[in-house]
Amino acid sequence: MRTMTGGITCTAWAKLRRDPVAITGGAVTALVAALALAAPPLFPGDPLDMAARPLTPPLANWAVPLGTDRLGRDLLSRILYGARISLTVGLIGVAISFTLGIVIGGIAGYYGGWIDILIQRLIEIIQCFPHLPLWMALSAR
Repeated sequence: MRTMTGGITCTAWAKLRRDPVAITGGAVTALVAALALAAPPLFPGDPLDMAARPLTPPLANWAVPLGTDRLGRDLLSRILYGARISLTVGLIGVAISFTLGIVIGGIAGYYGGWIDILIQRLIEIIQCFPHLPLWMALSAR
């Protein structure tokens, strides 16, 4: 008989450490996030400025290690500055979802009864809609 010494968190961490794909994915994500946060000191110039001649191939010029696009803009700096925006949008989305979930779940749990049932049914109605058409309808102008 095995005993659980660390609880669910330790068990989940132990399973995660044994999965090489999860470790690799986490390392790549951490590397991209670290490079995105360090983009201004690493690339002090504007990513929209022309850094070299157009269509420089990768590693042909160490000043632009990933090469340039057809307008001569450094691809590495554009990727890192774009990652900053993507990470910001993702973190804001998670924070909003987390906050709404805590507030709505707290209201449902605190009051209970018909308010709890009403909130449950509203969430179930929202989950009945297919996600892609819903996203398309919300993004239409």
